[in-house]
Amino acid sequence: MTLTPNATQPGLWINPDWTPGTPGTFALLIGVSTYDHLTGGAGKKTENSYGLGQLAVSAWTAYALFNWLRTSYQYGPAPLAHCWLLMAPTADEATKIAQAVTSGNGPDVLAHNLLPSFANQEIAISFWNDAMSRLPKGAAAASRSLFFFSGHGLEIHLREQILLPADYLGLPNTHNRALNVRKLADAMTKLAVCDQFFFVDACRNTHPDLAVLNVQGTGFLTISSTELVNSACNSAILYATATGMPAHQHNSPGNGYSLFGQALLDGLQSKEGFVPECMPAPCSVQLAPLQRFIGQRYNQLLTASGWNTKQYIKLGSEPLDLYSVVTQVTSPTVPAPTLPSVRELELINFTKRLDISLERGNTYSGPSYRINREQYTHYADTTNPLTNEPMPMAPPSYHEVGNEADSGYPISLPESGASLHRILGRESVTAFWSESRLYSLDTKRWLKNKELPLSLVEQTTYSAVSTGYRLTFQLNLPGNRYWLQLSDGETTYGIPLPPMTMFQAGNVPSYRLDFTVTADGHVPDLQANLAHGSGGSLSRIADLWEKYQTVDVSSAADMVDMDFLHGALQQKMASPFAALVGATVLLQARRYDLAEGDWLRNLANWFPELPDGLVVRNQWLAQTSASDSRDEQIANVLLLHGRGIPYTGEAFSLAVLQLDRLLESDVPDARQQRALKRVHGQLREALRYFRPGGLLAVYAGKPGSFTPATLGYV
Repeated sequence: MTLTPNATQPGLWINPDWTPGTPGTFALLIGVSTYDHLTGGAGKKTENSYGLGQLAVSAWTAYALFNWLRTSYQYGPAPLAHCWLLMAPTADEATKIAQAVTSGNGPDVLAHNLLPSFANQEIAISFWNDAMSRLPKGAAAASRSLFFFSGHGLEIHLREQILLPADYLGLPNTHNRALNVRKLADAMTKLAVCDQFFFVDACRNTHPDLAVLNVQGTGFLTISSTELVNSACNSAILYATATGMPAHQHNSPGNGYSLFGQALLDGLQSKEGFVPECMPAPCSVQLAPLQRFIGQRYNQLLTASGWNTKQYIKLGSEPLDLYSVVTQVTSPTVPAPTLPSVRELELINFTKRLDISLERGNTYSGPSYRINREQYTHYADTTNPLTNEPMPMAPPSYHEVGNEADSGYPISLPESGASLHRILGRESVTAFWSESRLYSLDTKRWLKNKELPLSLVEQTTYSAVSTGYRLTFQLNLPGNRYWLQLSDGETTYGIPLPPMTMFQAGNVPSYRLDFTVTADGHVPDLQANLAHGSGGSLSRIADLWEKYQTVDVSSAADMVDMDFLHGALQQKMASPFAALVGATVLLQARRYDLAEGDWLRNLANWFPELPDGLVVRNQWLAQTSASDSRDEQIANVLLLHGRGIPYTGEAFSLAVLQLDRLLESDVPDARQQRALKRVHGQLREALRYFRPGGLLAVYAGKPGSFTPATLGYV
């Protein structure tokens, strides 16, 4: 189709064949590669760039999306109407774009470009929103919006990310001058435009020094009270990465687009293995299959590019329709190749595994894994830490895969520094684990070291400068609530472990820590999950959460066993934590048909030791627009003041979001306002150290910067 520049609005392109007042697609694309005030920028450098510098292909990727809209986008009910394009290209990108314009006989986007500064983004977003708000009601309901951003991003919490403009930190102490994509999406829910798609190609990790500043950004638009929200709004935010993770792109436009951008374009055009839905005709690209495909394709591109890591593509919102049509496509003419799943690629990458038993007096009897036998050949005499008696030297008992007649002898493996170092392979990792500390939240006492037996060590080389580790351990101690603390000397991590009473009786929970270690021994990131093999309901929940993380929410929801979840609550102490995780997945998938009845209310009220249940119940009330639910939502949030902060990262992020939205709306009772602000202040204090990513909440900061009590784990 033809797109013509609007003479009065730089960056705005209009389809002359679209009739104003009829349904249309309204797009806004932003690509920021050059940041004038960050490291390597052309302008005055800010005092602290927080590790942020220049990018190489974000503008080139945004242009590719523009070209796709111009030449290939199809959606019969709502053809492309307007498209705003804001780019800050490098010199190489500008050359590449100019060549593409010439060779493709396209419009001169560089001559009509709008620089994506903070002020210009505000202008473009305001006019973009205004164009849709002026549509007649019927036309608006059949219309849709499409947002794409590629550039630097910083994550605040699981459902809140800020996207940095080209002039970020150009003025002193202006960390909030950035786009908050969640606030933008919330504000746009007042539009009568039903389908709203946000594609965010930006990192979701945050520099620790920036995290403690409590940066919140802006959505530019005014957020409406809940009474004005369009209940039919199908708002979907698709992130290029899982929470706490970086996004990836090539170092030159000659090598391609960003990896998320390439995978997104492949899916939108039904290429490289994407299978569209063709019943009924016409064939279409739907949201949930697109998310699943991008995850597979992105990881395939990572492998092809030499990045020995994994990536998850995540939804950052709760769309009404997970199978809404993003675009229509022609029917594929060639069979689709089979793409490896994220889990399959992960297993390929984690090639070094060692199953061990560090429980005193227990012999190793686990499965066999391929390891380097030469590395594990001798253990010195050590002392049993329980009896203080000498432990004799013993031969190794490690097995090679496929060697059924292994001649190794079973041994009791002492948890000495020497043996741990042989297992973990690096002094910094040995110190990181062996110097970990466990704190009893009930007795307010630090426990002795060595209370957490390792059962599995996994390792992979993520890159030339960092190594990936997975440590699986068990917690089988008397008492109830615990806090695990680890430190590399530069950063301290704290992990609240859910109450032991929230797990099925007889099932000892196994946890898994995923982290990377740089060449200088620093641990820049850490995630905590339930581990496979925990037994009973916990293994099932670990599998469920992994599918939610690595595939897509709809696929995870399909494996939820409702009889099991109902039983987990009806039997009360069977496994409330398992019910919590299952409920979280069902809500994100909007499977309200499976979440009816009182079981979410019971989850919130029967188990005061698990404050996450209150948050999940509130999310159900909010997402279903349950009538007269405002008072219950407020009451549930206020109960967090006494029950404490949630244990799961998902519930913590939702709690922050719920409080933000309640305080942004009109709460007429002044006493309730004060109480809400008190809880909000506690959550915001914890948010300064919150590091999202895995199932369990993780906090990180400089040594001594926080304690369980200051974060609200009372």
